[in-house]
Amino acid sequence: MSLVRQIALISAGCQPWNLNVVDSTGSRFAYAATLAIYIYEWNPESNQFYLHSIMSEHKKTISAIAWNLKDKDILASSSTDFKICVWHVTKRKLLASLNTPHAIPVLMSWFPSDEDCLAYCDGKGPLYLWKYTEKNGRDGPVSHPLKEISAVSSNITQMSWHRSAPGRLALGHADGTISLYLQGKIYVLKIRCIDPKIYGSEGLSVIFLFAIR
Repeated sequence: MSLVRQIALISAGCQPWNLNVVDSTGSRFAYAATLAIYIYEWNPESNQFYLHSIMSEHKKTISAIAWNLKDKDILASSSTDFKICVWHVTKRKLLASLNTPHAIPVLMSWFPSDEDCLAYCDGKGPLYLWKYTEKNGRDGPVSHPLKEISAVSSNITQMSWHRSAPGRLALGHADGTISLYLQGKIYVLKIRCIDPKIYGSEGLSVIFLFAIR
């Protein structure tokens, strides 16, 4: 019989019902409770993580967070209040926000070929792109749907852009399939990875993350 030893503890409040509420970059990691994001940073002197900051702007449940691929100070969050926020962690400042009346964003991913561009969707499609630094006039910030990805046959549970080949995207679905897309072209490929009756949609999420990184 082997013994299990606790090596760390994350404070109460981290959501088990949303898929993308924990992320990390460099020496930091963040997790989303219902209405706030807790950011921790590694201290090499004490050899442990300490609470760096708490971000709170959303009025309803936070649905996803995503750390910028190049700038460790930029963190995005989305919520069931139909809103996306982009934060500067060190300055503890809200840099930009986007109202999304067309969808509640439950999945977000930064676009590798444009560090200021964020992709998001509500799980059903379409997929939207938002450049948070773009000036959009008096109507405020706007996002644009990707024509290559409209409604999908099965809910999207994970999405990931190819890190070294711009415009290539993989989507994991609740029915145990993965869809592969190439920006600017029509649908490319859909493959079945697991039987959702055996593993469930959570199983696909785990396999998907290991398969395309």
